[in-house]
Amino acid sequence: MKKSMEELLPEIEKKLAENKPFALFHRGTSMLPTLREGRDTVILARPDKIGKYDIVLYRRKNGKFVLHRIVKRKGGQYVLRGDNQFENEYGITKDMVIARAIGYFKGGKYISCSSVRELLRVKIMCMKREVKRLLSQKGVL
Repeated sequence: MKKSMEELLPEIEKKLAENKPFALFHRGTSMLPTLREGRDTVILARPDKIGKYDIVLYRRKNGKFVLHRIVKRKGGQYVLRGDNQFENEYGITKDMVIARAIGYFKGGKYISCSSVRELLRVKIMCMKREVKRLLSQKGVL
C-alpha cells in the first residue's frame, strides 16, 4: 500500500533523528533522467550540510513535498529545479529542507551522489539545462 508523504514524514524524521538513512520510492517526472518513477529509489539522510547540486526533499509553503536539485544559493535561500524542468523555484530556506539525497538506486545499481563520476555528470547536465533555459527565455528555442 502506498503511503502519502504526509504519512511518511514521521517515519523519515525518526530515521533521520537516529542518523539513519531512509529509502524513498520516487514519484513524478521532474527529476528525469536522474530518477525514474516506479524504478528508482532515493536514499535520504539528514540535511546537515547542503549545497549546490544536492538533491533535497523539501516542503513548500503550500504544504507540498518536493524532491529537486539545488542549482544556486542566493543569500540565505536556495534556488531549486527539477532535472527535467526549466523553471527555477526561489525562496527555499534551510528550515524547509527535510532531507538530502546521499545516493540512489537506478535500475538496481547504487549511485552515490558524492562520487566524482556522478558530480561530473550532474554539473554537465545542469550547465546544459541552464543554457537551454536561457535560450528558451530569449525565444531561440
